[in-house]
Amino acid sequence: MTQPGRTFGKGGFISAVWLTILSSLGKSGSSEVPANEWLKAVHSDQVEQKLASIRWSRILITFHVLVLAVTWTGLWVLPLIITIPSYTANWLSYFLGLTQHCGLRQNTTDFRKNTRSYAYLSL
Repeated sequence: MTQPGRTFGKGGFISAVWLTILSSLGKSGSSEVPANEWLKAVHSDQVEQKLASIRWSRILITFHVLVLAVTWTGLWVLPLIITIPSYTANWLSYFLGLTQHCGLRQNTTDFRKNTRSYAYLSL
């Protein structure tokens, strides 16, 4: 259970959005917060990782702005069509993967010994 006021308050949604915006600009939050001090220390000697973090923050913000724009234009079902299947059909992927390898040899490089496949069985 989350603390009262945490969803949109301090340390919640608004804080996460603000820190992502700051990260996309190459800045970090206030050094009074221990987590922000840690981020500064982590990226002080890893310039490539800091640039990757900045790039990821920009991609994340761009994606969410595009989703909001698509929703605003009236195509609100488009984000649902793109994102919902990964959550609702995950059980199917789990059960297919589980039965494909269940009861067969482990740690072998020969796929015929550790995998069931319709393509292989029909040959």
